Amino acid sequence: MNAFGVPDDALAAARQLAWRLMEAGRVDRARAILVGLAELSPSEPWAHEALAALALRRHDPEAALAHAAAALSESRAPSAVFAYAQALIASGHRVKARPFLREAAARAKGTPLAISAGALLRDVS
Repeated sequence: MNAFGVPDDALAAARQLAWRLMEAGRVDRARAILVGLAELSPSEPWAHEALAALALRRHDPEAALAHAAAALSESRAPSAVFAYAQALIASGHRVKARPFLREAAARAKGTPLAISAGALLRDVS
């Protein structure tokens, strides 16, 4: 249960709905749910990571960077670090992104995210 008294299973259902809406291309509805999730659970980085990804899809690097920074402030999970690196690159900060790509690859060792981070690191080097 979060600070607002919303049960964890309800938050999980909202995350699932947002994910399904994104997959279906209903980005505006997914974004609305994600904004609500970010407000209900500000310490949960997932919503901000997803909002950063949506902002990148909309070619809005400033919004992507703001959401990725919010995710990173709550978690050093590989996905949050990688989201921040992607937003930095989209914002034109390729050199600044390098240490975050290295960190994401190291934290996610042996996973597809590590492979993606490594490939992107090679692209920006």
